[in-house]
Amino acid sequence: DIRQVIEPSNKKWKEIFRQTRLTTNIRITQHKNRNTALSSYLIDVTNPFGDTSLVSANYNLRQEISFFQNSRRGDLRFFYLSNQSKLFLSTGDELRGLGYVGGKFRLNLGKTGGKSLEGELRTGEKFVQAAQFQSRNYDINFLEIDPRFNLQLNRKLRFSSGFSSAFRQNRDSLGAESARVRSNAVNFEGRWNFSGRNNLKVQMDLVRVNQTGEAELA
Repeated sequence: DIRQVIEPSNKKWKEIFRQTRLTTNIRITQHKNRNTALSSYLIDVTNPFGDTSLVSANYNLRQEISFFQNSRRGDLRFFYLSNQSKLFLSTGDELRGLGYVGGKFRLNLGKTGGKSLEGELRTGEKFVQAAQFQSRNYDINFLEIDPRFNLQLNRKLRFSSGFSSAFRQNRDSLGAESARVRSNAVNFEGRWNFSGRNNLKVQMDLVRVNQTGEAELA
């Protein structure tokens, strides 16, 4: 958090840099067959799936850079995620993965902060590679966008409306397209908070899905 090392300044460029925050999270977990050797208690961070004594392993990396965090006017974030897990089964190894890059913004409209505009964009890939079960394999590229308008009338009553669109494309082991999905949705949400922690929520979604190719693959 750069705000912890740079004092507030009247200079705009310095204040923009001061409101920048960089975050990196990495986590590796491994489950191994029982072994008394010291190596069974260590993790090779350069190759989390390379140990032959593994039963399962998971690797997760998330990086994020944010500007104007918690600002009254709004904020802007860019992020990257890579998540992979592998099972070492007697019937053959199975690898699952999800990775994407994207951005998210929030913009407060007006001085009172009762109206705001926000949105998120993500593009990436998710896949499954099962050695002995080819029918379970998929390799999906996707693009998702989700803009939304929020209206906060008071502390108890809030309305939100938005539009989301997604495109997904699955390819087989030879790289040929096997399925494609386009989906669009318009949604409306209202929330009324009353009597402490109790609340009433109403949500309505209008969704249209267009799919070609093999079912359930995208």
